[in-house]
Amino acid sequence: MIPLISPALAAYVDAHASPETPLLARLREETYADVAAPEMQVGHVEGAFLRMIVAVSRARSILEIGTFTGYSALSMASALPDDGTLVTCDIDPVATALARRYFPESGLAPPIDLRLGPALDTIAGLAAAGRRFDLVFIDADKENYARYWDAVLPLVPVGGLVLADNTLWS
Repeated sequence: MIPLISPALAAYVDAHASPETPLLARLREETYADVAAPEMQVGHVEGAFLRMIVAVSRARSILEIGTFTGYSALSMASALPDDGTLVTCDIDPVATALARRYFPESGLAPPIDLRLGPALDTIAGLAAAGRRFDLVFIDADKENYARYWDAVLPLVPVGGLVLADNTLWS
């Protein structure tokens, strides 16, 4: 596979991104030590980018499709206002068990709402409840991205954002 950016540029970006918090560093290390397919975890630079997008967009409500071990959820939630909300969904009880351990430790208020089950079912339930989201981050099973897009678009107001990870991968 051809690298997307040169090693020198990758090192520069990593050196100039916001520093990783000790909590996120521990989560990253534990994910790589104990969870299958740890490369699925959002990296430090992407976490900093997501946090920045939440801050500059002034998002107050976020829906994340694909929790894994919670790195991206914690990154985004750290930029929410105190009354902000983040709902994250996943189907993997093993990976999300790690997220469930780290979410309370973050001290974020209100807490992150993790929903275990198929994302399309979770989205349908949120739609039925009349939920709206300023920002949606799609980072789950790639073959369903178009279905996720179609399902979440009605939940995003004009001016909201939908971010999709790995859209050009493979």
